[in-house]
Amino acid sequence: MIRTTGVLLAALGGSAAAEPPVTVAVIGADAGPWRVTWTLADPVTALVFARDNGDNRHETWGIEVGFILEKFGATDRLRRADGEPFTAFEAWLGTDADKPAKDYSPFLFFSNGDRALYTGQFIIGEPVGEDSAAFIDGADNDNTAFRDHTLAVDPGPFERTIAGGAVRDAAFSMELGDGDYVFFGAATPVETDAMTGIVDASAPLWLRQHLETSMAQTFGLFTERLGPLPQRPFMLTTYHQLEGERVSFTGGVIGSQLAIEMGLGEEVVDAPGERRFLARFFAHEAAHLWQNAKVRGEGGGASWMHEGGAEAKAWLALVELGLADADHVRGLFEAAANACAGYLASGPLVEAGQREEFRAYYDCGAVIGLATDGAMRHGGNDLFTFWRMLLESVAAEGIYEASDYATLLDRQKPGLGAAVLTFAAATHEEPLAAIRALLAEADLATTLEDGTIKLAASATAGP
Repeated sequence: MIRTTGVLLAALGGSAAAEPPVTVAVIGADAGPWRVTWTLADPVTALVFARDNGDNRHETWGIEVGFILEKFGATDRLRRADGEPFTAFEAWLGTDADKPAKDYSPFLFFSNGDRALYTGQFIIGEPVGEDSAAFIDGADNDNTAFRDHTLAVDPGPFERTIAGGAVRDAAFSMELGDGDYVFFGAATPVETDAMTGIVDASAPLWLRQHLETSMAQTFGLFTERLGPLPQRPFMLTTYHQLEGERVSFTGGVIGSQLAIEMGLGEEVVDAPGERRFLARFFAHEAAHLWQNAKVRGEGGGASWMHEGGAEAKAWLALVELGLADADHVRGLFEAAANACAGYLASGPLVEAGQREEFRAYYDCGAVIGLATDGAMRHGGNDLFTFWRMLLESVAAEGIYEASDYATLLDRQKPGLGAAVLTFAAATHEEPLAAIRALLAEADLATTLEDGTIKLAASATAGP
């Protein structure tokens, strides 16, 4: 899943000017291309985009006459053909853009003609230097001076828009920030104290009702246990029908939004197993909202924190909300533990990405999350308490790292944090024994039956 955080512009050198130096104006259209205009306070000779957007700008954008759009490293550069400075330009966006391999879909399409537009694709900056090989996409790019942006939205023919956590029925302006989705359309959102949500009307009734109910419960629980987000969460879920028993999900978290493109086969019907699966999937993504909204997590080999942490929080939330029983969730953790053993047999957890075994971060990370939950119970707390403490402890730095996780965990149960770091970094000759030893450090009992790990019933029974 793709994620972004609220610290991207700061990391790229975004300014805090009183008057934003870039205004991006968008006009909605129900047919044909969408017009977007950029206006800058000061003239420039070239601009680059913060995100590469795949080939979409070249294949689906119409660029103002007199300008040249060209590939520039892993992004796109815009300049005048005559080389002269400029302070404004415009483009017309075709809606047939493809989803970039590692980014958000430029448009989300709803069955009734509603749209959601990803505004991160519009963020621009001034290139520092002319070496195109040095320019890479997004938050890791140190070769671009990105600026603050204001987004001006004209809904055009659409009845309403939803942006910045608010439903709007007229033109408006707001800070663009790192970019997220602006919804254009007539669909009536589901609004609770904990969330705003839109589920595609073409989805089966049971699915819409289940998602709206379970996600309202999940957002409510996470808000209570992890603290409020900077703005009310907004869930966008599109739907398309597939054949047979196929299931498809893509999308992820961006700021305080959860954007999912979902497809189900016509043979997928309402059943307890399907409801549990859907609630679990969306709870995982909801967990990322809290992990990423105010800070960002260390990536690479430490991805077990946010992927495994999201798995563990999602599964434990299912029990707390009554969306699954403790036995079912214990089975999820047992499956994760045994899958983790297979990954550890190939090498250290921190090197799983290099082996392209990315699921290791989910499964082994869930084991670490369970161990963390077990340790926290000694003080009458749980995994949610731990994550709230972790996120609060790194608020000033804006990033949580494996060392932060281990330090905080050692304070709750001496030695367990160090054991987690060793578990993640070491080569294990006997992976099953290593997993059982880690869980034993958290006082979680296990047995080995026919070569597979079994958890004691108390492991997911709550404090």
